[in-house]
Amino acid sequence: MIEDAQERSSKSVDIGCLDILAEWVETLHGQGELNGALQRLIKVTHAHAAFIARHQEGRISLKMIAAAGHPQGRPPCFLNEMLENPKDDLRIGATLSLKEAQRNRNTRPAKLQVLHADLAAYAIRDLLAVRLAENDFLELHFEHTLPEADRSLLAIMGPTLAKTWQSRLPGTAERARSRFRTRRGTRQPDPQVLHLSNPFGLTRSEFRVCMLVREGLLIDKIANKLNVLEPTIRAHLRSIYMKTGISCHVELLHRLTHELSSAAPAGATGATPRLHLN
Repeated sequence: MIEDAQERSSKSVDIGCLDILAEWVETLHGQGELNGALQRLIKVTHAHAAFIARHQEGRISLKMIAAAGHPQGRPPCFLNEMLENPKDDLRIGATLSLKEAQRNRNTRPAKLQVLHADLAAYAIRDLLAVRLAENDFLELHFEHTLPEADRSLLAIMGPTLAKTWQSRLPGTAERARSRFRTRRGTRQPDPQVLHLSNPFGLTRSEFRVCMLVREGLLIDKIANKLNVLEPTIRAHLRSIYMKTGISCHVELLHRLTHELSSAAPAGATGATPRLHLN
């Protein structure tokens, strides 16, 4: 019965592939929104979330272009944890699942430990990445282990997704990025990251990382200070970025120092505050 269910799932993906590819092409030529195409892709592939992100040199996190499926519309990115160097480990048009990355030893064991802990926190069982262009990647999250048949079908789709992405109508990514940022910007003005009420739901470790970032420490120094591995600090930073909407280390430092100068955050005097930490 399990095999029958998997066979039905694979057939539904197979049938839906043609439809999603057609919709994908239409979207990239100005007929529809990229977010809608991702929603359709999620439905066809039985994924939990999908997003397109851009790799930029010198940034810890990827620049989000479009996202769908995650409750906050901003799923955390795991590509940098799954691969040591995504641009070297994944050719354009190729796909790579978490299982393949582990089998191929694309990632150090220490980073894999952090990755699995993060995935468990989000109830994610599997990942699949597609390299769309030189710096652009599609990432799919699954709450179940991806069947081999479905992975193979997605691998077949990969080159077409990449080729059509590269020939997209000029401005498509920029418009999608603008809409994504607008949806994020509809909330009320951001509260202080280190406020006593802990408005972003930071964990105790994340709060401590923010305190050290505000002091001007870089990742290696923070890791030494807290006596943990650098990948652990990167994982905390990625979680902080996801929760706060901040995009990189420099932006986090700027925001924390601005908050300190504009209105001294609670706890800045050295007293031990009563924090509402997760």
